[in-house]
Amino acid sequence: MVTSAIRERIAQQLRTHKDTLLPVIIDYVRKECPLYIDVTDREIEESLEQNIEMCIRAGVTRTGNSDSHFLNWAQISRSRFEKSVPMEEIFQTYRFSIELIVAELIVLLNDSGCTASEQTSAITKVWQSANAYTVKLAQVYNHHQHMQASQDQAQKAILFDAIKSGAQLDHHVCQAADFFQLNDRTPYSYFIVAIPKGSTLPAHEVLRTLESRLTNGRGVCMATGSTIEGFSTDAISFPHTSIAIGPPRTLSELHYSYNVAHQISRTSVGQKLGTHFISDVGWRVAVLSHPEVLLPYKEKYVTPLERSGADVSTLLTSLEAYLAHDAHATDAARILHCHPNTLRYRITRFEELTSCSVDHSETRVELAWLFEALKVHELHQLS
Repeated sequence: MVTSAIRERIAQQLRTHKDTLLPVIIDYVRKECPLYIDVTDREIEESLEQNIEMCIRAGVTRTGNSDSHFLNWAQISRSRFEKSVPMEEIFQTYRFSIELIVAELIVLLNDSGCTASEQTSAITKVWQSANAYTVKLAQVYNHHQHMQASQDQAQKAILFDAIKSGAQLDHHVCQAADFFQLNDRTPYSYFIVAIPKGSTLPAHEVLRTLESRLTNGRGVCMATGSTIEGFSTDAISFPHTSIAIGPPRTLSELHYSYNVAHQISRTSVGQKLGTHFISDVGWRVAVLSHPEVLLPYKEKYVTPLERSGADVSTLLTSLEAYLAHDAHATDAARILHCHPNTLRYRITRFEELTSCSVDHSETRVELAWLFEALKVHELHQLS
């Protein structure tokens, strides 16, 4: 028979084992749960103390854990929610902690002379209590997520409206910045993440992953139709997407970074997979700013081809590949899957019909502009 004195001794011994268990748990969390990056060692220690008391009340002293206990402990775990730790990782670390505590408890029960039946009963009650706590934790988490999402969206709307419009940071915008722990002296880079059409990559997965990285003042992001936009102090990357990134600016000047990122995202280069900066797209952003230039270039280089009845698409595709390969016919022909002489004939034919020479630098500049404009304005299909 296990007396109350024995139970109290086991409880005290289990509490003293905290110092042995803590480094094991911290090591596990740091290696296996990357989204715990903002959770401090002290917070992990407090959770371990809480879990030990939960196990003691359930399986040792038999005082039990009431619904109010579970609710109070779940509220303490809100710091994890506020640091964007996903529920899966919270459950994962909690179960790992309980398993370690149970292993220690089994040894203590056995050393104290508890029968196999008494040990089984104690451990069963511990796991019943642990399961009940996870249910309460999930309820608190879901409620927190609902409230947080509503507040997040309202604050994001204020913040992004000001950034995109270039408005002054008034009282409401500053409050929104404070809500996300943003620093008005810290430079942030605006980014636009686009998922290619036909991709099976879920947008919500991209958003969730990026949000988990942008905690504690590192930035903010939100879904905006077909893209995910935001700003960050750190480099942003995500596989199988195209990302346009503006230059770093403080909050009061972030409109400039947004504007540059927006222009990058609309270029032909900026729409390709990968991460793109203004240095990658260069002059192409000017094409967007001056769409009126397209018409005279079409009249100069496209209209003569159309009037002649030539295969406009083939000639332009061949010419673009030829120029993209620095006028090396052999390399360009390989890409086009045609003979180099065939490509040379097409280039000569283009020159004859347009009365120009592709060897002239001015012509090459104009053609590069034309090709970029056709891509941007989706005019590949020419009549």
